[in-house]
Amino acid sequence: MRIGIFGGTFDPPHFGHLVIATEARAHLGLAQVYFVPARLPPHKLNEKISALADRLAMVQLALDDNPWFALSLAEANRPGPSYTVDTIHFLQHEFPPASELFFIMGMDSLAELPTWHQPQELIELCQLAVLKRPGYAANLDELEQKIPGIKARVVF
Repeated sequence: MRIGIFGGTFDPPHFGHLVIATEARAHLGLAQVYFVPARLPPHKLNEKISALADRLAMVQLALDDNPWFALSLAEANRPGPSYTVDTIHFLQHEFPPASELFFIMGMDSLAELPTWHQPQELIELCQLAVLKRPGYAANLDELEQKIPGIKARVVF
């Protein structure tokens, strides 16, 4: 089973998030896309964000009428910073063993991946489903030097 994991602050969730998830699901043949709101986004520690309960409620409302989307509390129920690698570790045990996980992200996030917590381990746990965004680019050759093996783990 192929499963999409879409993490983020979702402050607020918007139509663009739903379009991204819809396109990723269709393009990759995902059985389900789980939206995972971050409790404490490590790259936004100095930014003001809405309360977690409010963001969870907004995401749930946005997903209510779509049977292929679901809200995951994987980060909401875990203390400390919301590191994607920890979330993927946790979710691996929530799905059948043969599940193939795709972490959905934008090109801007891919370019910043070397600054993430344990990016090497992340690409060993899941594939990266990367959506191109106007005005953003990531050089896969440069990323490969910083995170060996990433080129084989990215799907555009």
